[in-house]
Amino acid sequence: MNQKELDSLLLQYRWYTSKDTDPIVLFCHAECNRNCEDLPLPAKMDLADLTEFKRQVTLSFSQDPFFSSWNHLSCKESDNNFLTLLNELFLLPSSFLQNIYRKKLYFSPLDNTLLFLLHENHFSFFNLEIKDNLEAAFLQLLAVERFLEKKFPYAYHPRYGYFSSRYSELGTALKFRIVMHLPFLMRKVNYNTLCHKFLGSGIKLVPFYWNQVCYPGLYVVENAHTLGMKESEIITLMEEAVSSLKVQEKRARLQAFESDFLSHYDPLLRSLAVLRSSCLLSFKEMITHLLNIRTGIEQELFPSLRISDINTCLCLGKPGHLELLTSDKKEDINFLRSQVISQYLEEAIGKGPEETEE
Repeated sequence: MNQKELDSLLLQYRWYTSKDTDPIVLFCHAECNRNCEDLPLPAKMDLADLTEFKRQVTLSFSQDPFFSSWNHLSCKESDNNFLTLLNELFLLPSSFLQNIYRKKLYFSPLDNTLLFLLHENHFSFFNLEIKDNLEAAFLQLLAVERFLEKKFPYAYHPRYGYFSSRYSELGTALKFRIVMHLPFLMRKVNYNTLCHKFLGSGIKLVPFYWNQVCYPGLYVVENAHTLGMKESEIITLMEEAVSSLKVQEKRARLQAFESDFLSHYDPLLRSLAVLRSSCLLSFKEMITHLLNIRTGIEQELFPSLRISDINTCLCLGKPGHLELLTSDKKEDINFLRSQVISQYLEEAIGKGPEETEE
């Protein structure tokens, strides 16, 4: 793809601009891995086998009326900047950026679905959904998975299910990871006790890290098992866990603000003031203050701002996105970040929610 096509793809995958947001759920990852029955895992394939496999998949896609419209990227070192931007949008794990010349990416023309070729597994179907619409995410992956199964029979065992590069993903090899904002609940309950309770029902609850950076107050809810469970059972289990956590977090927020409004209101106001007036803003500071404002928006403390504004800033304030905004490589990135975030918030506040929706 040329630069114009890459820029167009980035516009398509700007999930954070969606106004259909959830005050508790940031986004949902759905991932499904498959491997061919007659091929070794990607790590064991030589360059000739990798090249031939990519050629066969490309040919299969080109011969289908729907899948021929998918964009694809034959990953090269020169694509590193673009891939970094996808990573900063939470669409591409950092592990994909290693040995990228061995891999290939396909992009759905309709939604936030990606197909990774030769990243740990032969096929990795990946989708990012706004909110917690797990069934929609799964169905989008299923369409691509079923098409490729006709062309490339998957390695499958009657007892252990689909073969995966990780033993923890045998069975359906279907993983959901829902990122939730749970700051008040985690202050109220014992984290270890809560995790143990959910793990007993097959759910993992862990702090959210991306590129080795912890996002304070964000937690990942994911299914702990894929073996011995049907896809529909996993979806139901996850939906129940997310619904329970939402109720508990909203209750914890309500109780906190009712018991001592000013002490909880003050740090939210301070966060907005810092983001609007600071001249140096580190990445970690930005995350902390933006997530504070996210809570304030949910509590209707900042009527001119929307959750989508905060989601946008979380992505725009990252190094790769900031580099797009300046040709001066020597400019202090913390200074540039402060200017970008403060300008965006000022414009959003000036527009108000009605204009922002338009």
